[in-house]
Amino acid sequence: MNPNPGIFNEPNYDGNPDTRTAPVVTPAPAVNPNPSIFSEFGLERPSAAPQAAPSISQSNTPALNPNPSIFSEMGIDRAAPATAISSAPMQMSSLDQQFMVMAAHSDQFEIRSSQLALEKSSNPQVRQYAEMMIQEHTQSTQLLTQLAAERGVTLPTAPNPFQQAVIERLAPLSGAEFDRAYMEAQANSHIQAVGIFRTQVGQGQDAEVRQFAAGILPIVENHYEMASMMSGEFRAFDIRRPVQ
Repeated sequence: MNPNPGIFNEPNYDGNPDTRTAPVVTPAPAVNPNPSIFSEFGLERPSAAPQAAPSISQSNTPALNPNPSIFSEMGIDRAAPATAISSAPMQMSSLDQQFMVMAAHSDQFEIRSSQLALEKSSNPQVRQYAEMMIQEHTQSTQLLTQLAAERGVTLPTAPNPFQQAVIERLAPLSGAEFDRAYMEAQANSHIQAVGIFRTQVGQGQDAEVRQFAAGILPIVENHYEMASMMSGEFRAFDIRRPVQ
């Protein structure tokens, strides 16, 4: 008999080498030494050494981003051509599209009416305000145009018909009369713009467009406050003035 029997290695035998048989041992599957609930929890690794991963050119399996981000590439195949992603316009709600169109109209009115102010006005304050309108609304247009291009939205390149009518009414004026009318138009247009941008910030569906509106809103509010103060100075809101 085996002088040192053990249940974990050798069963008892009678000493006869012919009758001694080795126990049948079923090899246990190799288990992943580092299981992860996000990758291979409960799965077995094959006992054989893993083969080298095929190159991208040899494999039909898409290469995935090793560091996915919910803000950039969640669920996107990195092996796909970049143009396949960038060329497809983003789906937008009607509210977002309408905001972008109205914001573009607003920018165009501010730029064109202010260009007219630089031609017509000799008042230093009015001219300084007009220069600021052209600069800051041009910058707003550039940002908005980029967002629109990514979403396949065509923006207007001119004021809307009502805004154009206001510009045409300003055109024949001159001197202090022009200054009063221009600043009144600026106050009126900016209070409308404040409402448009606040609506987008509160109800917009597109996160990037909503972020754009939130960034521009304080600027538009500042424009309105300045125009209101100057309009008061020029008596643009004096309700006792006769309608012309």
